[in-house]
Amino acid sequence: QDILAAKGAWPFAQVVSEILSSCFWCIKYPSSRLAAEHVQLIRDFVLTDADFMQELQDRGLKWLQDRLSDCGPWWQDAVRDARLLRGHNQYADCIRAFIRGLLQAPVAIFLYELESLCALRTLIELSKPGASEREK
Repeated sequence: QDILAAKGAWPFAQVVSEILSSCFWCIKYPSSRLAAEHVQLIRDFVLTDADFMQELQDRGLKWLQDRLSDCGPWWQDAVRDARLLRGHNQYADCIRAFIRGLLQAPVAIFLYELESLCALRTLIELSKPGASEREK
């Protein structure tokens, strides 16, 4: 958790920026210009809206705590994954890949749930500078 803190060695926002494209791929948007523009709009919103990023971080860290508390020291899972170790030159890179792998599914699911409720579009509209405080 300290590693993923805002001033930690690997801030959560950076992790999200690294896995966001694959999250959209998991959601399976259609291959069209309109869909690409929509994904870009959502991507920009996710990476720039501090409140949304905080909510995503809170959910992601809780999910990590729940997932990793059951299995002993979490870094042992990363060390045991020979495929993961083979693909990285440094242990730190291996740990980052391990954490990205753990967070990708819950972030994609959260985005998908919001998207299926049309909530992301609403959040984007409310976050625009012209939105009044009463609407927020």
